[in-house]
Amino acid sequence: MKLDINLRDVEELTEQLRDVEEKLINRAVRQGLLEIIKPVKKQMKQNAPVDTGELKKAINHKSFAKDQFAVVYSGISQKKHQPSVVQKALAMEYGNERQKAKKPFIQPAVDQSNFSNAKQEVIELIEKRLDELLND
Repeated sequence: MKLDINLRDVEELTEQLRDVEEKLINRAVRQGLLEIIKPVKKQMKQNAPVDTGELKKAINHKSFAKDQFAVVYSGISQKKHQPSVVQKALAMEYGNERQKAKKPFIQPAVDQSNFSNAKQEVIELIEKRLDELLND
């Protein structure tokens, strides 16, 4: 019996496995960061003024991870919401030329959050998520 192995096939398989590994790591990092930001988002919603409820509904979160770089944020996206909602949020948070800030709700939520152990928490969440993904 003769077994021929093409080294290009092995190299391609190795590259595909690296891609899978990177995707799994990125997914685990994003999910770990989202777990950290959820309490901040919840606090923002609790702090948001409720006249029509549109600000509270507009608060969301998002994460991004690629090539050893990761970002997570929570707030109101300018791309997803009407300009009037974004302007109202900015006026409440920072004020404008006609009025001072009425009821900041984003920065106080960040200030109330305890990020002192966030780095360790994210690492633990990522390790847990990677274990789950690899054992599925």
